[in-house]
Amino acid sequence: MQKSTYAIKSDALILDRSWSGDYVYTIHDLPADEKPREKLLAHGPEALTVQELTVLLLITGTTRENILDMTNRVIRDYGERNVFAERDAQKLAADLDIPLIKAAQIVACVEIGRRLFSRNHSGADVVRTAEDVFEHAKDMRGLPKEHLRGIYL
Repeated sequence: MQKSTYAIKSDALILDRSWSGDYVYTIHDLPADEKPREKLLAHGPEALTVQELTVLLLITGTTRENILDMTNRVIRDYGERNVFAERDAQKLAADLDIPLIKAAQIVACVEIGRRLFSRNHSGADVVRTAEDVFEHAKDMRGLPKEHLRGIYL
């Protein structure tokens, strides 16, 4: 009979009776279908909560706080709308007690979204509703004969 040997990874946590601390769950501890990145890839961004999307935005936590705890605390303490409405990274970092780099990532991501979805970000007309089509074609109202204009969405 052959003896089996098992190698223990250097970062593995072994719980025995001498362990007195609390185990801190990380993203690696989550089942594969509950990890934010895998969930996004499998089900799309609609399936993720604001906390999970923020985890994907910030990527890592700090030495004091893992990313799951940080994002839950940030959303809980500052509020979903308020955290993404703040434009000053230094104020956000101070208010949330997070590193300035993390606050800058949040502000930058929100600014990208704001610019992409603003009406005049590139000078081109943005058509989202029937009213937008009406405004886009209003110069054709006074034409003496029929014209055809295509709007490709």
